[in-house]
Amino acid sequence: MSDVFFEELGIPKPDYNLSVGSGSQGLQTRRILEKIEDIILKEKPDGMLVYGDTNSTLAGALAASKLHVPVFHIET
Repeated sequence: MSDVFFEELGIPKPDYNLSVGSGSQGLQTRRILEKIEDIILKEKPDGMLVYGDTNSTLAGALAASKLHVPVFHIET
């Protein structure tokens, strides 16, 4: 579904698509956590920017924190 937004807005697609799909909050968070951890280990970022209060926000912040990557949160 997101492809239409990238095409219509003329913005580049993201480097990664986690393709987590639906499921319980715990299941989604676990899947996101695993995939984001792999990306952090590969990319070695200087920091992690997370926004809002979604499952991906929680998983991203947790993965970064556990890997000693500074976390920056923006509330929308």
